[in-house]
Amino acid sequence: MAARIVLQQILQNEQRRSRTNARNQRISATGPFSIDTGQEEDGFLQILKNSIEARVPSVHGAPAGTGGTGNTGEEDSSSQDCRVKTRDGGPYESGAVEAASFESLSDQESTPKQRCLIISPRDPWKVCWDVFIGVLIIYTIITLTWRIGFDQEAREAALAFEYSIDILFAVDTILCFRTGFYMEDTFITDWWEIAKRYCMTYFLFDLLSWFPIDLLVQVLTGQNSSGMRSVKLMKFVRLVRLAKLMRLFKLNRFLVLLEEKLHLKPAMIRMVRLIINIVFLAHLLACMWHFIALPACGEETEDIPAVGPCPDADQPKYLPNWIRDLNVDQFDLVSKYIASFHFITATMMAVGYGDIWAKNTEERLFCIVLQLFGATAFGFILSSVTSLLESANPRANETNKRVNEIKEWCAGRRIPRHLRMAIREHTQYVLQKKSIFNEADLLSNMPTSIRMDIIQNSYSEWLRILERPFHDEDLALRMELVQLMTPQQVPQNEVMIEEGEITAEVYVVLHGCLEAVCSHSPDPSASNWVQQCLIKSEIGEDLLSEDSGDSKEVLCGLYRSSDLVGQVVAAPVMVRGLSSRTDVLAINKDALADVHLRFPGAMARMEQNEERAKGEMIKVLSSDLRSNPFGERDAKSLVLLRGVATGCEELPSVVLSVDRAAPIPLALLRLSNGDPKEEMNSEPGMRKARPSIELPSPPMTPSNARKRLSSKTLGSLTSSGTKSSKGSTYPLLLSTRRKNVATQEIELTEETEGCLLQRYIIPPNFRWKLRWDILVGILIIYSVLIIPWRISFDIEPELVATVVDVLVDVIFGIDLVICFRTAFVDADGTIDTVTWHIGRRYLRTWFTFDLLSTFPVDRFVEAITGQGGAEARALKMIRMVRLIRLLKLARMLKMGKLVQRIEDMLDLSPLTLRCINLGTKLTVMSHFLGCFWFFVSAHGDPDANQCESGLLECNPALLGTTWWEQINIKPDNKLDQYIASLYWAFTTMTTVGYGDIHPRSDRERVYAIVAMIFGATMFGYIIGSIAALAGQERGIEALTKKKLSLVRHFCEEQRVSENKVREVMKHYQFFYEERSPFNETALMMELPTWLRKKVAVHVHREAIAKLGIFAGPQQKGLENPLPDWFKCWAMRILEPQAVCPGEVIINAEESSPVQELFLVLEGECEAFYHRSMWRQRQTGGHSDTGGSADNPDMEVAAQSTSTLSGTKAKTLLVFSPGCMFGLEHLTFQSQRHSVRCSKPGPCFLYVLRQSTMAEVQVSSPEMVKALQKAITNLMILQTRLRVPQKNLELRRTAR
Repeated sequence: MAARIVLQQILQNEQRRSRTNARNQRISATGPFSIDTGQEEDGFLQILKNSIEARVPSVHGAPAGTGGTGNTGEEDSSSQDCRVKTRDGGPYESGAVEAASFESLSDQESTPKQRCLIISPRDPWKVCWDVFIGVLIIYTIITLTWRIGFDQEAREAALAFEYSIDILFAVDTILCFRTGFYMEDTFITDWWEIAKRYCMTYFLFDLLSWFPIDLLVQVLTGQNSSGMRSVKLMKFVRLVRLAKLMRLFKLNRFLVLLEEKLHLKPAMIRMVRLIINIVFLAHLLACMWHFIALPACGEETEDIPAVGPCPDADQPKYLPNWIRDLNVDQFDLVSKYIASFHFITATMMAVGYGDIWAKNTEERLFCIVLQLFGATAFGFILSSVTSLLESANPRANETNKRVNEIKEWCAGRRIPRHLRMAIREHTQYVLQKKSIFNEADLLSNMPTSIRMDIIQNSYSEWLRILERPFHDEDLALRMELVQLMTPQQVPQNEVMIEEGEITAEVYVVLHGCLEAVCSHSPDPSASNWVQQCLIKSEIGEDLLSEDSGDSKEVLCGLYRSSDLVGQVVAAPVMVRGLSSRTDVLAINKDALADVHLRFPGAMARMEQNEERAKGEMIKVLSSDLRSNPFGERDAKSLVLLRGVATGCEELPSVVLSVDRAAPIPLALLRLSNGDPKEEMNSEPGMRKARPSIELPSPPMTPSNARKRLSSKTLGSLTSSGTKSSKGSTYPLLLSTRRKNVATQEIELTEETEGCLLQRYIIPPNFRWKLRWDILVGILIIYSVLIIPWRISFDIEPELVATVVDVLVDVIFGIDLVICFRTAFVDADGTIDTVTWHIGRRYLRTWFTFDLLSTFPVDRFVEAITGQGGAEARALKMIRMVRLIRLLKLARMLKMGKLVQRIEDMLDLSPLTLRCINLGTKLTVMSHFLGCFWFFVSAHGDPDANQCESGLLECNPALLGTTWWEQINIKPDNKLDQYIASLYWAFTTMTTVGYGDIHPRSDRERVYAIVAMIFGATMFGYIIGSIAALAGQERGIEALTKKKLSLVRHFCEEQRVSENKVREVMKHYQFFYEERSPFNETALMMELPTWLRKKVAVHVHREAIAKLGIFAGPQQKGLENPLPDWFKCWAMRILEPQAVCPGEVIINAEESSPVQELFLVLEGECEAFYHRSMWRQRQTGGHSDTGGSADNPDMEVAAQSTSTLSGTKAKTLLVFSPGCMFGLEHLTFQSQRHSVRCSKPGPCFLYVLRQSTMAEVQVSSPEMVKALQKAITNLMILQTRLRVPQKNLELRRTAR
């Protein structure tokens, strides 16, 4: 039906479209050769329609949307006929299309009549029925095994109830023959297919689960249950009843149904299944353990039941069993079940206290099988609990792996603490904004519509921000960009782009402001920017200066939300953070170009925008300084606003102000017209004047007109954890949300910590708040440890302890009040200081736990009851009320950030921290288990005898005892009791189970069962975690050893000689020392630009100090040290190499050209000729390595000879650390001298490959020009100082 309607609609639409096209063709046809395409299309459609009607006759003449009946919106009554296709292929009525007997998912909304009494498994009433059957299955499994194992027959009402359950299962079996099923999203309704599938799957199990086999045996034997005891058939009948356990197979369908309807997490489902499987297996084995000992008294008669109690142990037919020998037959049924379950649990969890053991051959055989089951179950727990808990939150696990990798890398590279904190905070910020998973791979394989919906929902704010800078581009292009962009934060006063920096990334401002500053006299000519990019800037000197003189910087631009930054290459402008925190989106220029190349015309528009941005920058730099009569900041008369050169009067007043002590509303940092689209379309001359709102500021005086902070003040940590620029002019600001006192409206502001403290609002990262949190954390740990101990061991605090408790409660109360005045950081990273926002958030989260853990409930109850001391203890109420104070455990969850800060302060490796974490968890859980282990034993029934309490080998004439009384610990010896309890907890959790302390009563056994299951799970998690830690290579040294081992195995596989293996291993040792065995390039590229430069300069500080391209030959130093951005980029493309003594680096006898440029880091390299080559060479040649062979000094130097590896050679030059060689081989391929490592070696080099330079030339030709200039400067200095020749002379003099 649905297919027919769709075909009709398609045909009518095509006919309408073809007629329209034909009409247009006839109108536009000019000439005799015009073709009426509409007629051709009509012919094609007519043929298609005739073909369809030939196979589907009912399509003809049915208007669209009528369902084939001609009635608008109503189906013909005949279309709802319920006849299904027969198995022999009989036709449908109503002219339906011939098909297999199934209904597609689109037709599942048909009426029950159309289903022909076939039940859908997704119908609500069928789901309720399955849930009801599942509950009955669970009941049957539990009661059946218990009745068989403990010889308990169902009688009267219980028997009728169980027979009714069998009837319900029989009804369920009948319903299964009429329940359809789904096959690949197709609902099968053929009754023959349903019956065949059911008979091949669950029919036999369902039949055995409800068929009354025990009644059939009684009918066949003609005996009732008492008669069967006499002929010893009762055990057989009981075992036959186990066929009802076949219902277990239907329970799996019940669990699958619950998973679909409740939408539970897979990890939670696996955990529940694991616990259910363990408990059910223990229940089943416990019943079997009791069953094999029956009859317990040796002979089952009408007077002596199979389970006891037994009259005497001296019967002639008495067979030893655990029930009779341990006097378990004197227990009631509950105590017997607890004893059996306890033995099974202790065996399966590998504890084995030894209080219950096998007494005969059958029991020993059962214990052997039980131990095999237990070993399997315990091994399954050990192997699965860790993976189960780790897979509970995949995102958190991946995050922890990423964070731990970064920590290991930072520790191996010995990165300073303030940089580590900045890296950690940046990582956390990125993980909040971007997915931890491989987003590109996941989205690339999705359908386009789904992928676009996901991107629009996930990055709606980013797409909105990109509308203005990429307004000419399609939405698809912006959606491609947001996938490649990485979020970054720029702290206040932090330099993001240095003056003259050749940036490899383009930035889009999300929130906050960046300011562009330049020197007083910048070069406005764009042609000279790249040539001057390596010259030290005046602003850089000003930032590094220690004096407090006037600044050389001039404000020349402001970047706000939706502005592009970094388009202009090597501009003499410095960009740094102006607001307290500026969020930007960064994308690599190569990736940006690749995306633009995929869209027609986008690349040309991008190049035009770059040229336009460069032109606007030239206008700004060419303008004069504005007049400054009020002592404000120096600024250009034209400044960059929204990427356009605009008059400086358009700047917000707060940007030009020197004083930043008062709160600054962020509205003042925006343009008057806040609509990005209107600003994009408006001209600079049409902009409105800036707001007339002025900031409250102190009177202007000459002393504060141009005030600067000292370098010590500016060395303090910023909000992002790194040091601020030394030349910062303003105090550190915080981005806050506050309530305006005048307008009573909530606004975003920039203010200092002092402003918050004046309003009695505590900043979340305030240093004194951190110290207070540490104090509260210590008191929380004290409370968590001391309260269970006092409750369990009934210890009343003395005067000093009472004072301490009162003091703790007071501190907790003060902390509760402080929480109402402590600001918090919202999802956008803004500090919310609105009082009622803080209170609402606190009331919704931690207030209830803090109040219950702070309020002294025990003292309050004592005051109300008017009873104290011993009378209150007699009521046994104070002890139970104190349990509420265990809610102080909830305060431990609030210590996550505090623990993180403490970890950063301790500066320990992740492996050490993980071991401490696991050890602490084990100790705390053992403390709790031990305390409540004593609590359970000390609060039993004191009047119960030994058999009533559940003591093994009991004597009914004696009172029950406890485990601590059994080992002769006195009631008043609390310390020994605690140590013994802790000892039992550790032996139980670690599955040692010495057996000297074991349960002595039913209460203790129940607690021991829970402790063993929980303890084994906890211990399995700890063991699995430690095994995972031991199996992973942690630390930079361990990872280096692993990779070196792989290199050695590769060389052995390739049958490399031992000498060559040593050379390879030496190279890789140096390579991993310089480059780290981690993927350092990827880790560095994930950092923001300003942080990446600092980290790179620190990591490669030794190489930067020695390589000549940065420091000059022989570490004499260049006149103008190179900027950090160039050092960072150059170290990324240079490759470290290690050369063994005598190894040839450049072999002139080889025909292949040299493709590398070498920089010496350590050791000496020799340029030499073989003696045969020296004789053939009559005159000098080119040499740009610091000298030539026709140099008079070289004639003298050439007289020295050396013999290495049996070949005589003449040394020409000696390259010391800081020198460079290989350039003349790259420039003049006819050079005939070779280069090798000197004899004292080894030599450590850095290599610049020509292929790398070719790749960089394509992506960033300006960077290649800068590198060429640096190499040229080095060669000029090396030639001028004649370093290689002087090194050779020093060697000759030393000899």
